[in-house]
This record gives sequence, C-alpha cells and structure tokens, in this order.
Amino acid sequence: MENFLRHINLKKKQFKCYSLTGKNKESELIFEVKNEIHTGANENEINLLTKLIPSYNEEIIELYKHHNGMTLYLNKDESGIKFSSINYLEQFNREWKVWFESCDEDDLLDYHKSGIAFAEISHSGNYFVLFNGKVFYFDHGDFTNSKPIAHTVKEFLSLIVKDPITFLHEMGNYTRYFDGKTNKEWIPKEFIAI
Repeated sequence: MENFLRHINLKKKQFKCYSLTGKNKESELIFEVKNEIHTGANENEINLLTKLIPSYNEEIIELYKHHNGMTLYLNKDESGIKFSSINYLEQFNREWKVWFESCDEDDLLDYHKSGIAFAEISHSGNYFVLFNGKVFYFDHGDFTNSKPIAHTVKEFLSLIVKDPITFLHEMGNYTRYFDGKTNKEWIPKEFIAI
C-alpha cells in the first residue's frame, strides 16, 4: 500500500506517447499527467463500504481510508484508471451490471453475480471487481475470463505501481490522449516521474 500511495502522490508525472499513425521517434509527444485524489473516507462512508463488501474487505477499507475515490493519469478529460468513491459505488455497480441485462443467469460467473466493481479503465466499459478478496478484470468483450488478475487488493495496486504502461496495455490499451491540435490519438509508451 505504501508504494502505491507514494506513486500516486509523485509531484511531476509524464507519459511519453506515440501516435496511432506510427511508432517512430518523430511521432512521440509528452503529456503531463496528474492524479486527482480525494481525501479519506469518513466513518459513515466506511460503514457503507462494509455493508457493500461485508467480507474479505480489510484491504479495500484500508485503501478507502486513505483516498475515497481517485482518477489516475489525468490530462484534460482523458485518464487511465478511475476508482469510484464509496457514495457512488452502488450507481457504479448498476452501470457495470448493465452489461449483464441480456445474459442468461447460467452464463454469469460468480464474480459477476456477487462481486463489487470499484474501479475501471477510464472510458472503456471495463471494470475491476472485488470478489472474495481477489480482483477480477471484467472485459465487456469477454465474459468468460474467470481468473483474477490479483489475489489481493494490495497486489492489484502493486501491478499499477510496478509498471503503469504495461498495466494499461494489458488491460486493453484503452488509455488515449489528445494534443488539442490534431485528431491523432496518443498512446502511452513510457512513464516518467521527475
């Protein structure tokens, strides 16, 4: 947890990005990114979190005691990962469950039925879901993925910190930035902390 908290509080962060039109040096651009982090949850919010996640909840509670929601790698309107605030978790999960409306109950996995989505890859429709203390990645294009990406919340957070670029790429490469001058989409290829 300490490494994650240190990472999100780094003062100056950048992504060196490449354009979708090519990966040569001429098509690189640096984007300043910031993290929008909220203060820690109060006692009433922690009580609500405990009701929503009644078991295997120690690590998620610890995270929310530090920060009750956050958006990572933000540049203007684009970002990499968004963690829901506790007060928005029920709505957040309704938005996630929309993907299941046309599904047969037999096609749903256990974490689809009983997990709680707490974060998402921004603008992707793909969610990070806590179920029995493990973190699953729900990809709306593949409902069959039944393996957790992390066996604990702390392990999940360490995946982000260890290598943000690899993490974002492995989660579907949805993170894109725009220079405001062209229609080019810029994809992170290197994380720089100064």
